[in-house]
This record gives sequence, structure tokens and C-alpha cells, in this order.
Amino acid sequence: RGLKNSVVDANRDFQLNIQVINYTERLYRLHMALGLTTPFLRPEEFEQRAKAVLARIRADQRIANLVNGPYFPFALPQRSVQDYGAALDDVFLPAVGRAYEREFPNRKFYNHRRGTLAGQVSVMDSSRHDCFLAALAKGTVCGVYFPALQGFSIPAAVEQMGSLPDQFLLAGALETAAVQMMYP
Repeated sequence: RGLKNSVVDANRDFQLNIQVINYTERLYRLHMALGLTTPFLRPEEFEQRAKAVLARIRADQRIANLVNGPYFPFALPQRSVQDYGAALDDVFLPAVGRAYEREFPNRKFYNHRRGTLAGQVSVMDSSRHDCFLAALAKGTVCGVYFPALQGFSIPAAVEQMGSLPDQFLLAGALETAAVQMMYP
């Protein structure tokens, strides 16, 4: 209510469903997609950190309803991102492609923006995404991805951030890519 930017009814033709989360398997998928040779996080720690986030959400009546919809715990190893578009071009989108083709061996992943993103992607003010990048530069990040703002324009989603607790960040391409690697 009261948003100034465009919101439409969510398209309910598309559903995201998740069953029981196997944290070991999800980390393995991420390792394979990113081509990591050494572990950056133990599965037990990933599960513990993700469940701590979910517990904080369940304890806040304003947002507890989020866990009734789909959500995806994710993790990323420490990384300093100087050029967001280059990180997408060089690391994240190729890794999404590997995860997709590993999951669907009879299909091909097409990145129609390959090689065009360096120097072209920036963080939108008020998205709080700069907080994610700062945390990622300091160490491993674990979070929970909620695809909950269906039907919101990008400006409306950013506007909505002002009514959410500070630990909520509007997901950017890196978190979305991590989720796609871990849950193809």
C-alpha cells in the first residue's frame, strides 16, 4: 500500500518449489559451477548460518510470512568486486551456464549478453546491495534468497526496501547467480 512506483499482480503461471534442502549437495553444486578446488565453507556451517537467518525471520511478525513461500539458502566465497559487469561476464554467468548444463545435459545455456557487461553494471541506490558487496569483500557470505516481490517494478522493489528490516537487501545479480548455480 502507498507505493509510488508500478506494481502489477504477480504472474501465478510460474511457481518456484523447493523440497528439503540438502546443504552438502547445494554447496557441492556451487563448487562444481565455480570450479572451486578447495572448500570455503563446511556444509554444517552453511546450514547453521542459513537456519539462523530463517529463525530471525520467523521471530519477526512483520516478515515471518516470508518463510511460507519459496526460499533458497545460498553462500558465496569471499570476493572483492571492483567491476560488477566484469564479474558477471568472467565468473558468475559462465558458472550459471555450467550448472545449468550439468543439470540439463541435453540443453544448451545461452548468455546473450556475454562479453557486454564489463563497465556497464552498477548498484542501484537504496537497494542495500552495497552492504552485500562489502560483506562479500570481507568474507564468506551466507544468506537466504526470497523471490517474494513478483509483480513489483524495480523502482517499486527498491521503494519497498524502506519498509523492511535492515538485514534485508534487494538481491542483485551475484546472489541470483549463486542461487541459480545451487538450485538449477
